[in-house]
Amino acid sequence: MLVALAVAVTLMVGLIIGFLVSGGQEQAAAPTSTAASTVPPEPDPVPTLPPGTSGEFVLPAREDTYVNSESPGELKGGDEALEVEDDPPEIKQALVRFEVAGVPADQPIRRALLRLFVLEESDSAVTVHLVAGDWSETDTTWANAPAVGEMVASFVPSAEGSLVEVDVTSAVSGPGRVDFYLTTASDDSAEFASREAAANGPALVVVWGDAELHERSGSVGVTVPQLTGEPARLVGAGDIADCDSEGDEATAALLDGIFEQSGEGVVFTTGDNAYSDGSREEFAACYEPTWGRHKERTRPAPGNHDYGAAEASGYFDYFGSSAGAPGEGYYSYDLGDWNIVVLNSNCDEVGGCQEGSPQEAWLRSELAGSSGCTLAYWHHPLFSSSDRGGNEEVRPLFAALYEHGAEVVINGHDHHYERFAPQDPDGVHDPVTGIRQFVVGTGGKSLTGFDGIAPNSEVRFDDAYGVLHLALYADGYAWTFVPEAGEQFTDPGTGVCH
Repeated sequence: MLVALAVAVTLMVGLIIGFLVSGGQEQAAAPTSTAASTVPPEPDPVPTLPPGTSGEFVLPAREDTYVNSESPGELKGGDEALEVEDDPPEIKQALVRFEVAGVPADQPIRRALLRLFVLEESDSAVTVHLVAGDWSETDTTWANAPAVGEMVASFVPSAEGSLVEVDVTSAVSGPGRVDFYLTTASDDSAEFASREAAANGPALVVVWGDAELHERSGSVGVTVPQLTGEPARLVGAGDIADCDSEGDEATAALLDGIFEQSGEGVVFTTGDNAYSDGSREEFAACYEPTWGRHKERTRPAPGNHDYGAAEASGYFDYFGSSAGAPGEGYYSYDLGDWNIVVLNSNCDEVGGCQEGSPQEAWLRSELAGSSGCTLAYWHHPLFSSSDRGGNEEVRPLFAALYEHGAEVVINGHDHHYERFAPQDPDGVHDPVTGIRQFVVGTGGKSLTGFDGIAPNSEVRFDDAYGVLHLALYADGYAWTFVPEAGEQFTDPGTGVCH
């Protein structure tokens, strides 16, 4: 995982589990802290959505830990694994906490699945229980752990490196906190990734409303990304540099920390790179001293403010061949196993974005000839909860990407962070083949709020600058919104390639 600023960064994202300990044990000395400073920030709860909607949420654990009878005063909340074993005198038990939020009061929860990544397999059953008492990963040890409650489910984690999904629907009736214990009656130990792991932490999959219940593969398994191997790194934001704002200095410091730790990777921008007119002078005076430190690794997209100078001359002069051909500004490149497409949503400047336009025709040709997972970014979002809403002109571009199975779209323009559930070009929730859209206009210029909640909007944040950090694996991706120093909000998650 990344350190300091980059901890939030560590992409990873995702999903988590925790498991606890049983109570009534002998008292021991005061707990010994073990890497408590590495605990990821709490994920932001999924926001409440309008009545009558439906969907599938993948909620990362908010806390997790395990306890060990052989070290009764030791904290395990900072470990990257959750261990379960019953081999007296050594007994290990784990627990995980979720916060179910965002499900409208008038909609039933139809299914809840506890998702775990198996680090060490076992041929013996692991049981899932409720927790009879309170706990916290920062102060729970074997000596003070709560009691194990009612059993909810059991499963056999028989395949190392796999994800399992365990039906815990009976324990999840609606919004609120849900705590699970993991225990075993066997000396055949099992280990699962914790939320401190780089990827594949525990998660709770909640299906609600009239959302379709998709068939899961295997008895307890599911076809989702295992996110193994070395990922390619993609980090960035839009709406960046203004000589009258220190926001771009804060986000440039995040880039410094991320790439100091990780080395290789690409910086993306989603437009409006230098305010207010994208002139050569503004790129030199405002962008160059901050994000310009990462110019050699940057692959930008143009915004409307970059066209304040005629034909975006300042933008194309500054970035050179990395920005695509002048007069076009759309191009593609490979990053690891992924095909990255950069588009120009200043449609009037490039002959339009409509079906059959030069850019749309180029995009379809590019997608037809590519393989692997696909991510695209440009400036103006199709979907947004801002007061100006989405931009209809780019719908044909989104549609072409959807038809060719693209996974992710990233935009800027609106000066906030927003994440949408996978959806089709008409804004219909599509958890199977839909595109997940991010709006990341938090590069440093200024921040703006929201005007209501757009359909399928899952997370919104407008209180701090930050960057979106993605890890791109062969079969999926992990994301984390990384806020400027001193801020706690973050938004981790994972997704599968179509």
